[in-house]
Amino acid sequence: MPKRKGYITRQAKRLTDGEINRRRFVMSALSAGVTMPTALSLASRAEAQTPKSGGTLRLALAEAHVRDSLDPLHAETAFTRLLAFARGNALTEMTAEGDVIGELADGFTSTSEHSRWHFDLRREVRFQNGVPFTAMHVAETLSKASKLLPHLQEIQVDGPHRMSVTLTRPDPDLPRRLADPRLIVVHETEHGPVGTGPYRLDAFHPGTSAALSRVSEYWKPGRAHIDAVEMRYVPDVSRRQQAIMTGEVDYAEGLDPRALALLHHIPEVGVLDIATGRNIALSASDGQHHLIGAVAGALPQKEIVDRLLLSHGAPGAPLAASGMGRISGRLRLGVIDSGVPRSLDIARLVAKRLEDAGWPVALVTDPAQPSDIVLHWRRAPSDEGKDESVTLAWANDLSAYRAPLTHAGTVAGDAENDGARLIERWWFA
Repeated sequence: MPKRKGYITRQAKRLTDGEINRRRFVMSALSAGVTMPTALSLASRAEAQTPKSGGTLRLALAEAHVRDSLDPLHAETAFTRLLAFARGNALTEMTAEGDVIGELADGFTSTSEHSRWHFDLRREVRFQNGVPFTAMHVAETLSKASKLLPHLQEIQVDGPHRMSVTLTRPDPDLPRRLADPRLIVVHETEHGPVGTGPYRLDAFHPGTSAALSRVSEYWKPGRAHIDAVEMRYVPDVSRRQQAIMTGEVDYAEGLDPRALALLHHIPEVGVLDIATGRNIALSASDGQHHLIGAVAGALPQKEIVDRLLLSHGAPGAPLAASGMGRISGRLRLGVIDSGVPRSLDIARLVAKRLEDAGWPVALVTDPAQPSDIVLHWRRAPSDEGKDESVTLAWANDLSAYRAPLTHAGTVAGDAENDGARLIERWWFA
């Protein structure tokens, strides 16, 4: 019996994956000794689990801004990162398993010291306006990305579909850097940048919503399964959680750790808890850089993770006080709430611990008001030696999706790029 059950399970997976058809599955089940009614029932059950194309994907997002633009170089929020990979492609791609492969680049190699890289580009790709994709488009895109690639020294176009770049220093991780959504390759037109991606933008309201529809002639096989996409910025975390629980949306990001226990008990909802490069940092205002070192010893890094993030994250590196003295009056601690749950709670905890250590603190929640030090979330740490910032804690990405929505494989441990591709990769069961 166990052998027969295992055989039928394997055949059912082959049916679900499209390797065999319904008739072949039924014949296999009959040959294993299963009755015809049972074989037909098993076939229907397997087919019900087969991913299907079509439908409208509805997203509730926690991160957007009225200054969001369609320029991919400024894709800093979750909203614009999703838009970038829906509308375009980068030279390379990070897979769901965390590997880096070619995307618009058909292949890439480097010299032994990794200071010069060569790229062979795909020949069959066109932009959404029909213009053929060439190496010149890549060169134009990379030439504008000096902030993202400060070590890029020279770009050489060796033909319509061949190019190379020279760096000022060795960089074996360049292919991974090129998978950034801010580096999708675009064709500049008088109406704005046009990409090579799977979805065409139908409507865009900065900081509010966007609507997209599938490009039928998309060049990548086996991708872009959904017909239409509706993206909404939902700043209130409880509203996002309610929307995913009631089926109002198919995917919601930026969930409160306190809600996970409830979500885990809803059969129709799946939860993703992924370690990422997002952290909460403390930065000094101009002229107040000495304050970071002065208060470092009182910052509750582990307490933030244990009490407020409920262990869905990790504390930053241990901080040592510099003994730079005190200030007169109250220390103004600003907090920028970018939709990340518990931001204000974390600021209150930091303020309480600083006051316990003898630092009078005034909490500033209005961005227009001056602050001495500011607590804020960021996607990746900047050079702490340059901006005098310190990392208090790393926070996991907590999101949820309705059961019919399935992911083509696993979600990478580093989901910064993988997660931003969910519009292209996910589909309905």
